[in-house]
Amino acid sequence: MAWIRNGMYDVDMYEDILEETNKTNDLVKEMLEISKLESPTFQLKKEIFDLGSIFLKETDKL
Repeated sequence: MAWIRNGMYDVDMYEDILEETNKTNDLVKEMLEISKLESPTFQLKKEIFDLGSIFLKETDKL
């Protein structure tokens, strides 16, 4: 916010910077998640679930 007060950026520019920063943060989080999945120590946790009920819940959202 000091940038706005100092006149370095206007509010629109600040909002653009904040939006791009959030997008970059999300991308880094996704890359970290992919890195975990590719790790040789990663193991899937297998469990039984009802695929039909999940499908119905998702189709109800449409």
